[in-house]
Amino acid sequence: MRPWLFVALWAIACQAIGQVTVLVDTARAVQPWPPYETYSFPRIRLPQHPAVAARIDHDLCIDVLEVDPDTANGHLFDRVWGDTVGWTTPRLSYLEWSVRRPFPGVLEVELSAEGCGAYCEGFTTHYQYDLRTGRRLDYDSLFTPQGIATLNDTLYKAWTALLNGHIAGVVDSLADSEIDPEYVEFLRAELELYRNCLGERTDDPYVEDLMFEAEGVRFFISRCAGHVDLALDELDPVSFVLPYGWCGRWMRPDLRPLFPRP
Repeated sequence: MRPWLFVALWAIACQAIGQVTVLVDTARAVQPWPPYETYSFPRIRLPQHPAVAARIDHDLCIDVLEVDPDTANGHLFDRVWGDTVGWTTPRLSYLEWSVRRPFPGVLEVELSAEGCGAYCEGFTTHYQYDLRTGRRLDYDSLFTPQGIATLNDTLYKAWTALLNGHIAGVVDSLADSEIDPEYVEFLRAELELYRNCLGERTDDPYVEDLMFEAEGVRFFISRCAGHVDLALDELDPVSFVLPYGWCGRWMRPDLRPLFPRP
């Protein structure tokens, strides 16, 4: 394909994407037992493309709420807000969300909640969707296999450099003769945490989330600490931004028109 023709087709595609209207409704329900928390969840509407909106809604509800929105009959939250019969702790509470459109063809839903399983812990995660198809854009689906290998290598080097720099700082602090003795034990435990983390991750940075910012893709790296060691993980959260001009070459060709060209 001639370069000028590719640019023309890319511009036409971007114009069509930008004309898509996105509406966001809110589904709400009150927990039928104490503390009677109000739960809400986004319902995406695309008047010109209802099938695409349905695909996005279905993916969100299945992945977050564990229900099929087509058969839930209004009971979206039954599987996450617990019950009084078995005194089940809510699987999700304090559920908050926001919806934005970082680019004309991309929809992002940010979800924050407290998740409970063996223990309860807050989290924030991002769901990104291609507004042309409703397909979720995650690490594996956005980039080619070769791209993922390259990104893993790049992010791993950045992550190890960050950890090694922090470890060197901890070692320097431990060498300080005036350090508070009570703080020494914390630093030793922190040092062990990060050294073990480096030893466990020998070539993979463990990308657990991503989001699209104005200057590039932000990649979130899985933390080093387990739940009981959270206080030791001073670096959490760890993320790196890589520019679209560089990331674009590693994206799947059909997805590149969604993002800024270099």
